[in-house]
Amino acid sequence: MAKIRSTTELIYDSRNGNQGIIQLEIDGWEFKPTTNTYLAKVNDYVIEEIEIVDEENNTTIQEVKKLINSKNLTYQSADIDGLFYLLQNPIELTESYTSEMDLLISMALLYVTQQSPIYGSTANQWQIF
Repeated sequence: MAKIRSTTELIYDSRNGNQGIIQLEIDGWEFKPTTNTYLAKVNDYVIEEIEIVDEENNTTIQEVKKLINSKNLTYQSADIDGLFYLLQNPIELTESYTSEMDLLISMALLYVTQQSPIYGSTANQWQIF
């Protein structure tokens, strides 16, 4: 689903000063018709690189996601409509709804994160992944 990633290492554990590349993912997106709201399940991960050596001593680097935070966010339907209007990227009939919706949600996540940066970041330290 929707993903954005920091472009630089950010502090994700202020007690220990741990830093890393942070990836935010919306792993669930649900419309609640009784309350006219959307529920987004957002997970924050730190991206770690591990070195893998095969039996022939060939080394490859593999990325591993480590969950550091999970939250459920609720948005009013009007707020989501306004955000997609602001992004000026409506879904056209000729486009794939699923892929376009993932892009729209990624753009919305990026916009919201840039407006209120987290993990001590600045707005320009995030990109769609």
